[in-house]
Amino acid sequence: MVDGQIDEVKRERADLLKTSESPEVQMVRQLLSLRGIGINSSWLYVMEFFGWRDFHNRREVGALSGLTPTPHQSGDEAWERGISKAGPLHSIDGDSDCLGLASLAT
Repeated sequence: MVDGQIDEVKRERADLLKTSESPEVQMVRQLLSLRGIGINSSWLYVMEFFGWRDFHNRREVGALSGLTPTPHQSGDEAWERGISKAGPLHSIDGDSDCLGLASLAT
């Protein structure tokens, strides 16, 4: 039963990729042109990032992609240690190397 539902979703996605002119599907097509990104990952990234969200700045994009700042404080001193890979997509897919997604919105 589940295999049949998965096959149906795959067919629906394939049909949408062939026929739809929506901006989201066009972004999925762009991601599919990259090596190493398949239909499931591209669909997940586009629908999570641009399907229904409205980003206001790059920090929101970074936070969703799992790239978050790592502040450190010791006594009176505070500094930034860099970027950590921890966040929603990192936990979903194990792959948070999707920094180029923000460029798809333009």
